[in-house]
This record gives sequence, C-alpha cells and structure tokens, in this order.
Amino acid sequence: MDAVAKALGADFSIFQIVFIRYLGAAFWLGLWILLRRGNWPRVSDLGRQTLRATLLVLTASMFFYAVVRLPLAIVTALAMTAPLYVTIIGAVVLKERIGRRCH
Repeated sequence: MDAVAKALGADFSIFQIVFIRYLGAAFWLGLWILLRRGNWPRVSDLGRQTLRATLLVLTASMFFYAVVRLPLAIVTALAMTAPLYVTIIGAVVLKERIGRRCH
C-alpha cells in the first residue's frame, strides 16, 4: 500500500488518498457488520469514536505525507521503530514500567 500511496501522491493530494483509503475501509467494515449481523457502534460512544477517527485520520495523513515526500526505505524504517517511540512515551508520560515482563 505504501508504494501505491507514493504513486498516487503525484496526482492526488494527501487528503484525497486518506479519504479513499478510509472510504474503502468503511465499505468493507459495513459489509462485514451486515454479513455477521454484528452490532453497529453505539450512539453513547460517539464522542470517543469521533476522537478515535480524528486521530486515525491525522496519523494516516502524516504517514502518507511522509510516504509521498521521503524514500520508501526511510518511511518503512521509521514505521518499524514506532513501538520504541510508544514504549518511551508510555514510560515518560504515563509512568509505565518497562521491562521484559511487566504485569
């Protein structure tokens, strides 16, 4: 998908690429829920769902911006180190303990 986003970046804006990506995801998710007869998101969770969606769109926009502007090797290397960033932020901001097996 990264190579496709890089190729699309020559003709489309970042927000168009993100919109198409999430439009496709919404279609398949809706189809999955209909076929499985699952529960749709509750209205009481609308605020949290909106926050989650906003953060997802911002994250995807930044990622696809990087994919279009930087070499794919660098973007992939940065994406692979994301767990390290999350661990460090969790330790600093949330005061999480870091170790081999923290329960």
